[in-house]
Amino acid sequence: KGSAYEGGHRVPFFMHWPTLRANIRSMAKSFSAYSAVVHFSLWKVLSDRKYLASWRRTGKIVAIAQIQTFYRLLIEELMTDINNLRRILTENKTIAVVGLSANWWRPSFFAAKYMQDHGYRIVPVNPNYDEVLGEKCYERIEDIPDPVDVVDIFQKPEVTPALAQSAVTIGARVLWLQLGVVNDESARIAESGGLEVVMNRCVKIEHARLLGGLNLIGVNTGVISSRRPRWLIY
Repeated sequence: KGSAYEGGHRVPFFMHWPTLRANIRSMAKSFSAYSAVVHFSLWKVLSDRKYLASWRRTGKIVAIAQIQTFYRLLIEELMTDINNLRRILTENKTIAVVGLSANWWRPSFFAAKYMQDHGYRIVPVNPNYDEVLGEKCYERIEDIPDPVDVVDIFQKPEVTPALAQSAVTIGARVLWLQLGVVNDESARIAESGGLEVVMNRCVKIEHARLLGGLNLIGVNTGVISSRRPRWLIY
């Protein structure tokens, strides 16, 4: 709602450039793969000179350059997010899974099983079990004797701040909050402790999307790139 003046034209508030620039990063992080493709397509259309000439003549749209720049920066931010996730999944190979269940039908189990099958070491953290997926299960994050790269949390958002602090304590490199788990306080704790934070994403889905070759079998992964993968698909 509301409006602002840009270059002598009255522009709807959602096109107001300072507002858009300030929110591009948070928008990109919340976009789904489908949204990324849709917005990339809109940007390509807005970049077509034929359409631009037509819209300028008819006056159907204002601040064309502003909208083009917005979509360009948005796509760049989306690609940055993709590259960061790919780097995290490539560089970090030991994952402590907090709340890992021994029941095969639970999301935590098949996510951890998938990552284990793809070369990652899984360290279960759950006081209810002695062993999961052939690995010793620990009661607390602090009980893990070996170095941990990623602390992957399958817990309710309200309990994650304490777990984030535990991740900082053991010197983990990444705090990963699973799909549906969002807690800004946990993110602040982890970031202030020097950890990278991934929130509201599934490690299995992101690995399959970015490193698992889903795009090679026709699945729309939302990854816009001309580069071919250099990893084995299996």
